[in-house]
Amino acid sequence: MEGAVYMIGGDKAEKKAADFGLSVEVVRAHLKTYCYSHPTDTPLEGVQDLLLKVLK
Repeated sequence: MEGAVYMIGGDKAEKKAADFGLSVEVVRAHLKTYCYSHPTDTPLEGVQDLLLKVLK
């Protein structure tokens, strides 16, 4: 997640991620919830969903 945020948008994306409170625990909880709610999707789709929420 950290690498994706860095590659996507530099300072602006990093600030949004910091404001969002992006941490290992947040990513883990989001992926667990996402995968439970979307059993036919892959964890990568959960990561993409979280990135969209962070960078909105």
